[in-house]
Formats: sequence, C-alpha cells, structure tokens
Amino acid sequence: MFLNPYYTPTGESWVTGDRAVSCTYVADTGTLKGSLATAGSLKPEQTTYLKGSNGLYEALWAHQPETDAVEEDLAGYKAQAKAVTAALGTHLDGLAGIEGAEVGKLRTTLTKAAGSWKKAANATDADAFYLAYDSAFTGIDPNASIAARKELGLATTVPADEAEVWAG
Repeated sequence: MFLNPYYTPTGESWVTGDRAVSCTYVADTGTLKGSLATAGSLKPEQTTYLKGSNGLYEALWAHQPETDAVEEDLAGYKAQAKAVTAALGTHLDGLAGIEGAEVGKLRTTLTKAAGSWKKAANATDADAFYLAYDSAFTGIDPNASIAARKELGLATTVPADEAEVWAG
C-alpha cells in the first residue's frame, strides 16, 4: 500500500508567493516502480493556465509596496499595478489559446481587470489609483477562476487564508 500525503503552502507563505505543493510517497510494503513526474502529466492547456496564473499572483505579491497607504508610496503602488498589468497580458495571451466556456468567461473578467490595473498604473494621484484599484483587485479574485480551473481539470480549492484576503 502507498500513502500519498501532500503539503500545500500555508496561508502565510501563499501571500508571499509560495505556490509549491510537495508530494510524498511512502510505501509500507513493496517497491515503487514508475515515474512521479506529475508536472509532466499535465495537459498543455493546464500548464499554460498555471504558468499564467502563477505569474499574475507572483507579480502582485513580489511588487507589494512597503507601506499600506497609497498616499505614502504612489510610485510603488503604480509600479505594482504596472507589473500586474504585464502579467495579466501574458496570462490573457495564454488563455486566448484555450477553449471552453468557463475559460472564456474568465478571459472576459481578467480583460476587464487588466484595464483597471492599467488605469491604476497610470493614476495621477492617490484618489485616481484607489478608484481603479478596487475593481482591479477584485477582478483577479482567485475565487472567480474556480469554474475555469474545474473545466481545465485543475484543483479548485483556494487556500483558506488567501480566500480571506479577497473576502475583505
């Protein structure tokens, strides 16, 4: 018998960009034969989706400004918005080659979000940034991708702490 425990990112590590899942196979008897190359078993559209999605959230968290107030670091927040806009563009390019009704709905949602992120990146003051940022941030809510992920045969569970970030 083989046990297949897996370890997902904690809420704290997810917020800092950790998206690694570690799998462990333990045999209480017998010998394991074969490959454990799970990533190699993904379909091309699954890989494309995951790379784009991971790139998007990596851009969001890697470019997190040091202050909590836009007024204190408008340039930092605009830089983050610019990075997220670029990552969304890459993700949308990848999604354009994937068929499916739910993926199409997600593309529409992310296209709208990309427009908001671009407005935030070009904001002339904190008020303009906030106006764009609200719809930009909610437009990339990972909960909005669940149906598309299901359609692609990917996991649909958002880590609890990450879901709380978008819940407010």
